[in-house]
Amino acid sequence: MMNKERSTLMATNKNDWLNLCDDIDDGEYDEGLDELAKAIVSRRDIVARRNGRRMMRELAVGDKVKLTNGIKPRYLEGMVGHIERLQDGAAVVKLTRLPTHTGAGRPPAEGFKDKFLIPFTHLVKLDKDSQDLGEVDMASGLGDDAEYEDEELDD
Repeated sequence: MMNKERSTLMATNKNDWLNLCDDIDDGEYDEGLDELAKAIVSRRDIVARRNGRRMMRELAVGDKVKLTNGIKPRYLEGMVGHIERLQDGAAVVKLTRLPTHTGAGRPPAEGFKDKFLIPFTHLVKLDKDSQDLGEVDMASGLGDDAEYEDEELDD
């Protein structure tokens, strides 16, 4: 397929789903809203399972990963860690830093942990060179204050 045809097809597909959203907003499918919702949930489950299988093939011990895709508890969303072990469709992930808060909820009674068994569907592989803010030593990048002393200006 030529690039122009492909970009036209992609634009058409994008417009198709945008038009579908507009039609739903306009009430075109009110009689079938429950069925549409079920179909969407079913499709999301299929996509999550496929992504999980892909992660199962790609991930290895030592890989750097980010916790995402609706993981629960929600305070783990966006946390970064390394895979310590793979087992039964999941990975034991050791976080690079402990969570500091739970958002709107209360902290766990037993305190925050740094190691979790995470299903593959909730993992995204990161580049080994990517850094989490918790790993960056901000002070090391700052110069000595003496380098930035104000010089008196001549008036």
